[in-house]
Amino acid sequence: MQQVFKNINMKAKIISVTTIHRRTRFSIEAQDGQRFFLEFLDVPKEWIPNYIEALIAITDEYFTKSMDIRLVDYVDRKMACNNFGTAFSWGDQRDVERDGFGYRIKELRLQMNMDAKTLAARAGVTPANMCRIEQGSYSPGLNVLLKIADALNCKLDL
Repeated sequence: MQQVFKNINMKAKIISVTTIHRRTRFSIEAQDGQRFFLEFLDVPKEWIPNYIEALIAITDEYFTKSMDIRLVDYVDRKMACNNFGTAFSWGDQRDVERDGFGYRIKELRLQMNMDAKTLAARAGVTPANMCRIEQGSYSPGLNVLLKIADALNCKLDL
């Protein structure tokens, strides 16, 4: 059972919580503006509020100590120590935006019951590049993003 954290002066905030298949991604913004995400496998829906409380409390705790470790690594270790398990994947600020695009593209594609090859063909990109975009390992240009959005019947929004 997860420990429940209570912190009245919470400064960190959850940007988003997204679940696709068995993966639940928590995107967090720390009090200093750093953004990062942690992704866990098989988080029961009813436990999500506990994960949120723990992530915020641990993120805030990081800034009360003099640390020689990256914020995302500290939070991941503390989550594991508090019986939430180790994150399946994680990233810091430089990864969040790129991963966010890819994650959202995949989410929209799955909602349309479309496979990656079909989306790639409709957007005029190679299936390998579409895979890299969805995984967040490739940063597509604006023209490619516009083609993908068009193939998904969506608009880009800042």
